[in-house]
Amino acid sequence: MRLAERGSEWETLNSAYGQAARRQGRVVAVGGPGGTGKSALLRAFAAHAAAEGAVVFSAAGSASDHRLPLGLAMELFRSAALPAGLASRVEAALKPESFTEHAAELCAAILELAQHTTVVLTVDDLQYADVESLRVLLYLQRRIASARVLIVLSEWQQPRSVHSMVYAELMRSREIIRVTVAPLSLKAVTEVLKSELDQLTVARLATSFHAVCGGNPFLLRALIEDHLARAEAGPHLIVGRHATHALLTCLTRWEPRLLEVARGVAVLGEYSSAAALAQLLEIEPAAVAQALTALNATGMLDDCRFRHPEFRAAVLAEMDDEGESALFVRAATVLYHEGATASHIADHLLSAGPVEQDWVVEVLQEAATHAIAEDDVLRAVDCLELAQQVCDDERRRAGLTAMLARVQGLTNPAANVRLLAPLRSPAAQAEVRRRLLGDGESAEDTARVAAELELTAKWVRFAHPPVLTVLEGGATGEHHEPVPATELDADNLTTFIGPDAVVSAEQVLQSARVGDTTLEAVLSALFTLIYTGSAAKAGQWCETLGAQARAQRAKAWTAALADVRSHIALRDGDVAAAERHAAQALTEMSAKSWGVAVGSPLAHRLYALTAMNKLEAAEELLEFPLPDGITETRYWPLFLHARGRFHLATGRLHAALADFRTCGALLEDWGLDFPAFLPWRGDLARVYVRLGRTQTARDLITAQLRLPTGDVTRVRGTSLRALAAASEPHERVEILTEAVPALQECGDLVELAHALGELGRTHHLLGDYGKARLLVRRASEIAAGCQVELTADETLDSLPSVVHNETLSLLSEAERRVASLAAQGHTNREISRQLFITMSTVEQHLTRIYRKLNVTTRSALAAELPMALATTAS
Repeated sequence: MRLAERGSEWETLNSAYGQAARRQGRVVAVGGPGGTGKSALLRAFAAHAAAEGAVVFSAAGSASDHRLPLGLAMELFRSAALPAGLASRVEAALKPESFTEHAAELCAAILELAQHTTVVLTVDDLQYADVESLRVLLYLQRRIASARVLIVLSEWQQPRSVHSMVYAELMRSREIIRVTVAPLSLKAVTEVLKSELDQLTVARLATSFHAVCGGNPFLLRALIEDHLARAEAGPHLIVGRHATHALLTCLTRWEPRLLEVARGVAVLGEYSSAAALAQLLEIEPAAVAQALTALNATGMLDDCRFRHPEFRAAVLAEMDDEGESALFVRAATVLYHEGATASHIADHLLSAGPVEQDWVVEVLQEAATHAIAEDDVLRAVDCLELAQQVCDDERRRAGLTAMLARVQGLTNPAANVRLLAPLRSPAAQAEVRRRLLGDGESAEDTARVAAELELTAKWVRFAHPPVLTVLEGGATGEHHEPVPATELDADNLTTFIGPDAVVSAEQVLQSARVGDTTLEAVLSALFTLIYTGSAAKAGQWCETLGAQARAQRAKAWTAALADVRSHIALRDGDVAAAERHAAQALTEMSAKSWGVAVGSPLAHRLYALTAMNKLEAAEELLEFPLPDGITETRYWPLFLHARGRFHLATGRLHAALADFRTCGALLEDWGLDFPAFLPWRGDLARVYVRLGRTQTARDLITAQLRLPTGDVTRVRGTSLRALAAASEPHERVEILTEAVPALQECGDLVELAHALGELGRTHHLLGDYGKARLLVRRASEIAAGCQVELTADETLDSLPSVVHNETLSLLSEAERRVASLAAQGHTNREISRQLFITMSTVEQHLTRIYRKLNVTTRSALAAELPMALATTAS
C-alpha cells in the first residue's frame, strides 16, 4: 500500500540522508502510536537509500527477544553484505562473551565502511531492544558527527514502559531529529482507497473505512483486503477475517497491559468506562487511563468502544472460556454495585452463565419483565431459565416457573408441559397466588385472583390442548389414560359458555391492568364474552385495554388485542376491518415473538382476504413460514380451516377437503369440537356438494346442528345455508328463508349477503323473477358494503347458463385457454405461469373476454362457460 500523508516525514528523512552523505552524521527518531505506519515508513526509506547506493543495515526489536544479549545488534549488522575482511571483523565483535572488548572494533568497522559509501542503519521498535545492542548504538551515535552515517530509529512509548539508562541516554540526545507519525486523515484514507478500489466504492464507503480503521494504515490495509475478498460489492463496509486478524496481531504484539484493557472493553461492551475497567481488572485508574489513551491513539478504540462490533467479537473469541466467563461475572458484579439497569447487568449474566449471588435472581427477573415489554420474548425466556438455574428457594422458583410458562407459551408451548406440572405443589400454588395478590389480601382480591387463575389455566388448555393430558398426570408426569373426548367437549364448552364463565370474565376484565394481569386471563375473558353473544362488549374492552397497552408500549398486548378485534370483525361480517386488524397484529409484533400464536392473525387475515376475493394476496400469505410446534395448538386447526376456505374459493376442492378433514379430526381428538368455535362440517359439506356428494353433505350438516352449540344462532344460520346448497330448489327456498333471519340476528353481514343472493337465485330458477331481483339487489348492496363479491350461484348475471356458439366463436384460442383457467379459480399469476405469458397479457385477455361475454366477475365467467370449454386448460 502506498505511503499516504507522509510527505513531511519523508522530506525530513531525505534531508537527513543528504546531510549524512555530506559527512554530517545524523540520528532520526520516528515516533507515534502503534500501527500508524512507522515500520512501513522505515522499510520504504531503507529501499530508497539502497537505490541511492547506500549500504543499508536493518533490524526490528521484538518483545520476545529483548532479553537476548546482542540479539538486535546481530540482526542489524548481519543484514547487509560486507567485504570479506570487514565481515569477519564484525562477526568477531558480535560474540557476547567478548563483546566488551570488541565493541569499539565493531563501530570502527562501520565507520571504516562509511569512508567509502553512505551507511544507513534502521531499527524498528527500538523499545524492545536488548541493553547490549543499545550500548552499541549509543557508542556508534557518539562517533558519527563527521561520518557518512544515518541512524533511523522508531519507537512507541507504551504505558508502563520502563527503559534502561542506556535507552534514555540514546533517545534523549539533543542532536536527534524527531519525526512523529500520526493516524491518517479522512483525506489520506480516501487517496489510498482510490489507488485500490473503484470510484463508486470510494465515494460510498471512504467515510466508513476511516471510521472503522481510525486512521490506522495497518487496519486500513486489512479492511481493503476484506473488501476485495467479497464475492460481490455491496453498499456496506464488511469487517472480515483480515481486519480482525490485524487487530489481534497488534494487541498481542504490544505491551500486555493494552491487551488486558482491550479484553475488559470487550467484556463491558457499551457499558465500558475508565472507572468500570479499573474495578473490573483490579488495576489503578491511572494505568487504565494510560492504556485507553494509547489504544485510542492507535485507532483500535474510540473512547472506550471498539470501532466495530466484529472487533469486539474477535477479542472475546480469542479469550479462553474460563477467563471470559470470569470477566463477565466480575463485570456483572461491578455494574450491579454501580446501580446499572437490570437489562444491562443481565447482558453479562447471560454471557457468564450461572452465578451464585443473592441479587442475581432479582436482576434476571426484572430484566425478563423489561424484555417482555420490549417484545423480546426469547430474551425473557433466557433470563428466566438462568434465574431458575441459580434460584434455591422453592417458592421463588415456583413464581419464576409460572412466569416462564406464561412467556414460553408464545414461542414453545410444548416446553410448558414440563414447566406446568411442578406448579401443582402447595408451595408453588401459594407463590403464584402471592405474586398475583401482592402484599395485601381481601375477599375481593381473593375472588379476582381465583377467577384470573381459573381463566389462565383454561386458556392454556384451550390454546394448547395436548398440555391437558400431561396436567391430568399430576406433578409426577406419569402417563395416564387420555380423557374421553366427550368429557373434554363438555369441560371446554363450560370454559367459555358455562353459567359462571361470564361472571368470571367480567370480574377479570374490570380489574385488568396491562402488565399486572396475565394476558392469557384477559384473552380467555374476551372469548368468553364473544362466545356468549357479547362480542360488542368484548370489542369495547379491546379498545380500552388496547389504549393502555399502546401507552405502555406493551407490544404483545397490543398485537394480541388487535387479533381479537379481527376475530370480532369477522363474526360481524366486516372483513375489511378484520383484514386491517389482523395486519396490525402481524406488524405490531414480530413473527418470532408471536411464536405459535402467529397462526391466529394469519388465519384471520386469510379468512378476510379470501372473503374479499383478494386471492393473490391470500396466496402470498400461505407462503408465511409457520413456527415449529404450531400443530400442537388450537391455532393449527384455525389456520387449516382458513386455508381450506381459500382452496374452496379457488376451486382446489381436494386440497380443501384435506384441510377441513384434518381440522375436524384434531378438534374431535382435543375435545374442542363445538361449532361455535369452528363450524368445519359446514365448509366440508360445501366441498362435497361441489363434488356431487349431496347426501354426505346433508349428513354432515345434520350432525353439526345436533352438536353442543349447534343451536347457537350464528351456527344455525350458517349450517342452514350450507344445507340449502345440498338441497333441491323447492327445499332450498324454505331452508334459506329460515337461515336469513338467523344471520340477521347474529349480525354476520357476509353470510347474510351470500344467503340472500342464493335465495334470490333459487327464486329465479323457480320462476319468481320479481322476488329474485329484489333479493339479489339487496344481497349486492350488503356485499358491496362488506367489500365482498357474490358468487355465480348468488347472482342473476349468469342466467341463462348456456352461451351460444356464435358468442364463443368471438373468443380466440388464446382467450379460451385463459378463460378456462380463470373459470377454474386460478389466479392471474398461476395462469401466466401455466401458459408462459406475462401477467399483463393475462389481464388484457380477461378484459376482452369479459367484454365479449358480457360478464364482470370470475364467478360470472365460470357460470357462462360451457363445461367443455372449462376443461380445456391443458
